[in-house]
Amino acid sequence: MNILWDFRLFSTGYKNRGIGNYTKAVASLIYERGLQGNLFILGNKADLPEELKHWKCTYIEYGRLNWKKDLLKIPFIIKKYKIDLIHYWVGLGPLYQIGFGLFHTCSSCATIYDMGVELWDLPHLHSVKRSWYWRFQKHLFTAIKECICISDSSKNDLLKIFPKKKESVYTVYFPVLEPKLFTIDKREPFFITLGGSIHKNCGRVAAAFSRIRKDHPEHKLIILGEVNPIDENLQHTGDTIFFEESMQNYESYLRNSQGLIFASLYEGLGIPPLEALAFGCPLLVSKIPSLLETCHDAAYFADPLSEISIDQGIRELIKNNQYWMKKSIDGRSRYLEKCRDLWKKIAVFYKMDDSGCRH
Repeated sequence: MNILWDFRLFSTGYKNRGIGNYTKAVASLIYERGLQGNLFILGNKADLPEELKHWKCTYIEYGRLNWKKDLLKIPFIIKKYKIDLIHYWVGLGPLYQIGFGLFHTCSSCATIYDMGVELWDLPHLHSVKRSWYWRFQKHLFTAIKECICISDSSKNDLLKIFPKKKESVYTVYFPVLEPKLFTIDKREPFFITLGGSIHKNCGRVAAAFSRIRKDHPEHKLIILGEVNPIDENLQHTGDTIFFEESMQNYESYLRNSQGLIFASLYEGLGIPPLEALAFGCPLLVSKIPSLLETCHDAAYFADPLSEISIDQGIRELIKNNQYWMKKSIDGRSRYLEKCRDLWKKIAVFYKMDDSGCRH
């Protein structure tokens, strides 16, 4: 059995985002459970996360990414290496560099993170939706035999566009994170939020945080990751809001801050709140389907379009921080229940039994 994993995503901006983290976690789970057969990886080894580079596999170095070349190059690779199953670890994404093959002479599957190009009102996605790239990818996806969605919310969105896929879609959540060490005493007076894209809503978070300055002058907000101050209206944020492009202190902040503010406008799943649960970090998140699905009552939910609603949430986390820390701890246990059959879903998808052997 020859299995081809498409890891080209690690040579793009996906690597350090949720897509990269999800792929690393789920692929590691499959591999460590004893994936049977010969594993081939389509992608450049130098770009892979360090923890994946020790795997026993054959690398098919790819070079420059181009979706038009993929149309025939991928079928050629499948034929050359006698591939029995190809897994595209990201499909229907907005990046033009990665696309499906024109046809497959083997079984095929794809991981779908969201249907943002079709459903999200974001300027940079509008042009993608109108492109030939997107039209081709939607057409080629209809021939993909099975797919993994990262949440029921993303699955429901997919089925709105591709209702005939109903019998071939599985939900596989982000694997449960091990609980981390953290203080149960009073946390430090600061919050964190994450940048990376305009839909992360940093502008409204910063504006809402500025509203509490008079009542809570000791509190600070740290915005992690890349942000565009002009696009997100962050040119004049005052002296209580700080920017850190690096994510190296992320886990330390989850361990010690008074909360993660995740007021994203859209998410296929939303991994950061799940990471926060592992640290018992209080949560203020958007009231959107994917976060309602995973966080339940472990978080304070706010309207991401309302600065007042976000402001109220921040004040609530300050006032009752110990309470929301406990809710976060309990939330991890509930998410654990949701992920209980994770391996069984993967096993069905790969047609493997509980020992990892392929039928």
